[in-house]
Amino acid sequence: MITNGMNKIDVMTESQIPLIKKLFKSDIENFLQISHFSIILITEDRQAYITSASQEFSNSFFKYGYHRYDNTLCPLMYENLDFYTWAEGYMKINQKQICAIKKEYRLNNGTVFVRRIGEYVLLYCVATIKEDPIMKTIFVNHANSILQLGDYCYNELIIDFNEHFNGIALPKIQTFKPFLDRTIPCLTSYESSRKSEMMKVIESTDIATIRSNLRLIVNNSK
Repeated sequence: MITNGMNKIDVMTESQIPLIKKLFKSDIENFLQISHFSIILITEDRQAYITSASQEFSNSFFKYGYHRYDNTLCPLMYENLDFYTWAEGYMKINQKQICAIKKEYRLNNGTVFVRRIGEYVLLYCVATIKEDPIMKTIFVNHANSILQLGDYCYNELIIDFNEHFNGIALPKIQTFKPFLDRTIPCLTSYESSRKSEMMKVIESTDIATIRSNLRLIVNNSK
């Protein structure tokens, strides 16, 4: 299973993180036609805490165990890539089922952006009701805007997170760290160029090799 490396996965309830829906409605919904937003906080010992504006989807997805075969929480992905799409890295035998359950909730072209804050990893996940695959490139082209929204939401949710963690004080993001300047290719070349990069991550069993081959572009700990 993809999530074998995780020690704990906790889908936080709306009562625990009540502000997430308000932030989504006021600041995120419909920007770049985004219809889904979630933040996944991962601790140094690989415990994941998920807060989602699409609570019904998140509850169902994890209740029935689909996350076990979904690349979103795969340590090889978030430890070695600055962003990745939901479609990248799926175990092939489960890809149709995973795509089908997400489509039931009208979630398409999901993309994950990675932040590193000290010893913590933040995954900002966005998706849209639009099925056109060009949306993945649109998300990546506006990566800095999505990261800024994610950082803002994380900072707003820190108090709620800290209460859930029984006094552990999460670090606040004080300075925005953008993607390094680079050219984002068009859709066709984007899909093609990502294929070889993803294969290195998925197929390699040598973490040291992966770390040397892939650059960590979004890193707020530096």
